[in-house]
Amino acid sequence: MPRIFLSHSSKDRQLADDLAELFRLHYVETWYSNRDILAGPWEPEIYKGLDLCDSFLVILSDDAICSEWVRKEVELAMQDPRYVERGRIVPVLARPCDWQTLHPEINCFQLVDFTADRDEAIRRLLHFWQIDRYVFPQFQVGGVLIPV
Repeated sequence: MPRIFLSHSSKDRQLADDLAELFRLHYVETWYSNRDILAGPWEPEIYKGLDLCDSFLVILSDDAICSEWVRKEVELAMQDPRYVERGRIVPVLARPCDWQTLHPEINCFQLVDFTADRDEAIRRLLHFWQIDRYVFPQFQVGGVLIPV
């Protein structure tokens, strides 16, 4: 199974949370700053996360384009042959924006558009990683949904 690095602006946190949960319910590991940076300096943790993953997903919006860290993460991913040569960079459009300005080569990767049809976008994301979409029966323990 892949391990996916989720790059996002803090203003796109809700979609990042939703995607991290979607992947978790399908038993796909993600590296996600809200969950994986616990304490201490966060910059080295981002580099570790990029090294641990084999896929890179960037959530696109005007806020992401203006984010210094999203730009830096995208630049690092575009320099990493594990991501580029295997075609493992997935741009996800959260809100309409001029996303091609984020990096000169980002448009070489197929965009997944959450602004048009969310269910289709989810299907395409899961299909990209060859994951069948399941609707799991779930029960809640505290604030955590657990698939059974």
